[in-house]
Amino acid sequence: MANTIGDGTAAGAVEYLDSIVSKGRATNGAIQPLKIAFTKVVSAVDGPQWGDTKIQDIDPGDYMARFGNLTRGTYTDQSLTAYRSRVSRVVEWYKLFMERPGWMPEIQTRSPRVSASKPTTPEAIPVRDGEVHSSQPAPQAAMVPSIPMATPVMPQGALIAFPFPLGGGTLATLNLPSSITRSDAERLSAFVQTLVVETQDKQD
Repeated sequence: MANTIGDGTAAGAVEYLDSIVSKGRATNGAIQPLKIAFTKVVSAVDGPQWGDTKIQDIDPGDYMARFGNLTRGTYTDQSLTAYRSRVSRVVEWYKLFMERPGWMPEIQTRSPRVSASKPTTPEAIPVRDGEVHSSQPAPQAAMVPSIPMATPVMPQGALIAFPFPLGGGTLATLNLPSSITRSDAERLSAFVQTLVVETQDKQD
């Protein structure tokens, strides 16, 4: 007799795992380790007809103990621990599915990472107060007096561009709020001090 997803057998549990992938509830990479562990353990304990084993008769602790004895020396303790966790999960999920037809686990998936080789559009970057997003080189490069900015960065939000003339004819731009606290002014002054480059006087 052919096994089906809802017949409560070990083979039905395997079909259930496949359905989780086919319905887009999880990736094959997430489900395959569970499927492999469950199949190996149950088939080792119950033999060729393992697919007919009723899920209610599978005690993960008992099956893993027997599997460990049958495969002694083949798996490390870490692998056996991982297998026990996976078999327990499959049995738990399939029992819930049998009790509540259609039930599937809520498996969290990672958000796709933004490739470093692809440019990110401004709309994809959240803007916070005080942040400036531009396609120009990094602000650190723009602050070097010998490398003037080809295109000035426009301030965002409530920031105002304050021009500040430097020695040698260079014009710097400070993007600041219309007013700042004394504490912020002191911290800004201390930061600017860290950019000072001391020059030595020429010897006569």
